[in-house]
Amino acid sequence: MITFLFFLIIAIAQLSLGLSLPSLPEISELLHFNEIDEANYTLYFLCGIFISQVFVGFLFSRLSKFKLIILGLTIFLLGSILTISPCSGNVFLLGRAIQGVGVGSSTVLVRALLKDFFRGKQYLMTGSKLYSYNALIPAVSPVIGAFIYVYFGVNSAPYLLSLIALVVILLLLVNRREFLFTERKDRLEANYKTRCQYFLIIKNKTFLGLTVVSGLIYSGEIVFISRSQTILQKELLETPVVAGSIVTFTIFGFFIGAQLSKKIVTNKNIIKIIHSGVLICLLSSVLGFGYKSIPINTSIVIFFTMSLYMLGAGLVYINASLLAISEVAKFSGVASSLLSVFQGALVLIVANTKLGISMLDEYLVIQILCSLLALLIIIYLVKKRSEYVL
Repeated sequence: MITFLFFLIIAIAQLSLGLSLPSLPEISELLHFNEIDEANYTLYFLCGIFISQVFVGFLFSRLSKFKLIILGLTIFLLGSILTISPCSGNVFLLGRAIQGVGVGSSTVLVRALLKDFFRGKQYLMTGSKLYSYNALIPAVSPVIGAFIYVYFGVNSAPYLLSLIALVVILLLLVNRREFLFTERKDRLEANYKTRCQYFLIIKNKTFLGLTVVSGLIYSGEIVFISRSQTILQKELLETPVVAGSIVTFTIFGFFIGAQLSKKIVTNKNIIKIIHSGVLICLLSSVLGFGYKSIPINTSIVIFFTMSLYMLGAGLVYINASLLAISEVAKFSGVASSLLSVFQGALVLIVANTKLGISMLDEYLVIQILCSLLALLIIIYLVKKRSEYVL
């Protein structure tokens, strides 16, 4: 039940990104959005996540993780209600930001709680299982969103998100004893000033390095997902159905990578898995430029290379994030918050990078730069330390 609850909490964040995308054109028309407002639909949500992750670490010494999860989901529920029937575009975007604030803190806490409930190899395997299945949510959420939009109308996505959040809150309350049991007298976060914890964590170069590696690879994913529909429909003239199908099936690469990682991961080879994943991401991005010289449909090249990138990301993102938190395990709550802050900052910077070239070339160049920088950091970490023990 606990793992299932963790899955639902993370799934809410993933669903929030893509569930309303099929209805966004009608929402834009009703609220008189321009292109900038449409882009802000995702940006406000990401900004909300970033803001919550900045401040949630300071609350660990004042509130339990369980109470913070309930608070976060309640805030998300309020934001979802604001987006159901907004009176203006500004109210709608405000609701998106509030959704981000609520769900951002909840996902941070799930990552921290994993370390409380599981240890060693079980910790890695559970994390890989949890995030690999959640990786499929961005793939299926636009499809689910399209169906409920067609059958239940333009406001169906916020209603569904509100319902899921409410169900999760109720399930958490039913299982509250099991959560509170993990926060026993030896809860170390209460014994240290939060600022001291931040300082000790930031001093750990391995934590910082792994955090940046996972954030860079994740940023490459977000660049593709956020720009793919425009690239495929406007630059490559694919239909919305074909474009959506390509994006959906590429994300299965992440699932395969995470499942593969779960099978082969051990305490000693985890850094090798991360290294291999970064190399796969770099290779896939370089191969993406083959569309200029290979006489193959460009959409097929994008599908193949992005699936390969997602495979590499499945090996990197989960393992690098979990290993980073393990480096400072006694401060897992604040460490999870810091990890999300750094990753969120990277995503915001990378996702808004403009190079003045075609959108297709731009996303490939950005992915190459992210993968190359991640590779250099991994090489540095391997030289600095040969063994990683959870």
